[in-house]
Amino acid sequence: MAKQTGVRKEDLRLFWDALENMFELDRSALRGEMSVRGIYIFTHQSPYGDAHAHSLFELIKVKKRDGVEAPRAFQDYIED
Repeated sequence: MAKQTGVRKEDLRLFWDALENMFELDRSALRGEMSVRGIYIFTHQSPYGDAHAHSLFELIKVKKRDGVEAPRAFQDYIED
């Protein structure tokens, strides 16, 4: 789709920069200390994609750490 939309490598660089800094200027009490905790990138061989989105999302598994009954923090979870 990048060919159709005109997206370039510089656009991707700007995206990563924005993702890294998106909460730096927005410290409202409602949002607290928000941050991105993980991002998953899938690369396709075909320009039309090689898999349906739901099958890619199913590859990402997260579960509670052993001994955690009621998770209260990001660290209470692990990637499976």
